[in-house]
Amino acid sequence: MKMAPILIGFMLLGLLNAFGQLLLKVGSTKLAWGVAGVVRLVMSAVQSPWIVGGVLVSWTCSVIYVAVLAKVRLSVAVPLYVAAVTVASVALASLVLREALSAKQVLGVAVVLTGAYVVLSGG
Repeated sequence: MKMAPILIGFMLLGLLNAFGQLLLKVGSTKLAWGVAGVVRLVMSAVQSPWIVGGVLVSWTCSVIYVAVLAKVRLSVAVPLYVAAVTVASVALASLVLREALSAKQVLGVAVVLTGAYVVLSGG
């Protein structure tokens, strides 16, 4: 099995998942939190295009990931997927949400990427 297409696929899937997480993050800031109760919170969530979009993107990623699991060993798929989502989420948070990244966060991403490389080279 050629690794380049698999790696590219995981990177794209990770980016799609991170985009879904970004939608959920933005949507979560617009929900009716507080003493109004769970019903109002749920109603505001299901009426939010951000939340609905984030859930649909996340669901789509899950369906694609199940298809990937049919072709790729679990011991390779999970670390690559987690690494791709981690890198894409941190990048989108920084670029889109303007979240500041600490040196420890950057180091953490580097460690995750190193771990993914080790798993991939051993698989």
